[in-house]
Amino acid sequence: MNNNTNNGQQANNDYVYRTAEYMPPPIYNDVTPLIADNRTSSGRNILTIRPEYIYVFPSVGSRRRRLINLFLYIVMIILLAGLFVMFMSMFITYSQDFKYLLFVRRWPPTVCRDHNVCRPDSKQFERWVIHGLWPENADNTWDQFCSNQPLNQTVLNPIHERMLNIWPNLLQGKTENSLWKHEWRKHGTCAKMTQFEYFNQTLNLYEEFDLDRALIEANIVPRSDRKYSRELFEHALHESINRKDFQLNDPRNYILNCKEHENDSYLEEIWLCVSFHRPDQPSYCTMESSCPNSFYYTGF
Repeated sequence: MNNNTNNGQQANNDYVYRTAEYMPPPIYNDVTPLIADNRTSSGRNILTIRPEYIYVFPSVGSRRRRLINLFLYIVMIILLAGLFVMFMSMFITYSQDFKYLLFVRRWPPTVCRDHNVCRPDSKQFERWVIHGLWPENADNTWDQFCSNQPLNQTVLNPIHERMLNIWPNLLQGKTENSLWKHEWRKHGTCAKMTQFEYFNQTLNLYEEFDLDRALIEANIVPRSDRKYSRELFEHALHESINRKDFQLNDPRNYILNCKEHENDSYLEEIWLCVSFHRPDQPSYCTMESSCPNSFYYTGF
């Protein structure tokens, strides 16, 4: 028997075409350079290599297996595409459903930096004051004017004095009532609270998260001779939250917004993100601060 015998190269159900003429080297797996001859040895057929080429054509069974594999491959692609679409749909739904509240406070000296913007008595407010409590979506959109319900001023009687002290209207020709009506119509109607709950909760947030105290404890005071770094402010604010033992997984709870004046940046507002369903609990913010790396924090 020739030493070049090659057993197992040819499937039992394959059809073999044998030729003695020279055939080109095989290119595909379907063309196998088997060179064979049938001899009988002890009553058994032996496949012996000879200098010939044998073309092996795949059987019907082989083609069927290939079709089955192709079908399974297509099914797998369809399933993966379906899973991807389902995942993206869940992600988009979560993003749209997730809400939080922006507790917005502003710094009067920066708000009134331009002439004739604020009321003459605004200089008495050299402390952080309330601007509003605004519902916010995770995709940085927001709902507004969710109903036409007017503000009932009598509802605010129990907390009216507190509001006058920390929720003033700084703008020229405006009154506190006009600001409160605007905040309720635009933002409060979308907060899923009653009128009293909306304003009282905002006042409670002001007292619970005392900005003036947090900054003073970090030796951050208004001054015009130097700029402060945004990093210093953010660290001081995060530390003030950590001292209250809130279990927070994300440190992005504050947003710093600045106002441009004569080519310089001045800190104007600080926003605290709180839970939509538990407004006394800080939440993470999906927005970014608008302040540069350094800015002014000045007084009147």
